[in-house]
Amino acid sequence: MISVVIADDHDIYRHGLSMLLHDDERFTLVGEAKDGDEALALIHLHKPDVVVLDLSKAGMSGIEITAQLNAEKVTTSSIILTMTDDANSARRSMDAGAKGVVHKESAYAELANAIEFVSSGRIYSGMFQKAGDTYAHHSLDLLSKRELDILKCVSQGMTSKQVGDKLCISPRTVDTHRMRIMQKLDIHNGSGLTKFALESGLVSALSG
Repeated sequence: MISVVIADDHDIYRHGLSMLLHDDERFTLVGEAKDGDEALALIHLHKPDVVVLDLSKAGMSGIEITAQLNAEKVTTSSIILTMTDDANSARRSMDAGAKGVVHKESAYAELANAIEFVSSGRIYSGMFQKAGDTYAHHSLDLLSKRELDILKCVSQGMTSKQVGDKLCISPRTVDTHRMRIMQKLDIHNGSGLTKFALESGLVSALSG
């Protein structure tokens, strides 16, 4: 099951969401927080797969908490809940390191879908698809031509030796490039790198 922490300073909303998550066999709710300090403490304690954060909560905002987690290299994936339809808020959330943005008035099914998405290393932007596309293209811009070539090969399931043979470089050089790609994209393992390449739409961008 996917472990989840939620943080929202509106008690009724937080408790309602807690009940829905508790009754959903896909998830394990490991903590609720009403402010930023509580949220960070719960994340550090339980190391959940996903944390759901209110964008405009009292104290530290969801974006501020996400940025701090990202700076600390915490592997928990953040989903930001927002009451606005402003794509700029979604873009700022993703720039801070959030893996998902969901409108607060969305049905529970959409949030559940988003939690499953981000827990598997994917980006969920939902109604903010344009912001998600901007995030993907921005990430792509971080990579060099050689890194793009290697990412394309990785997305096709090629080993380091196969990539090296195709690009006429050593497997060790391939591994070095893979490590740099992962650092630039803030991805922590090979499977996450493959999923990012396949599921964020970068494969079609690379092959074009």
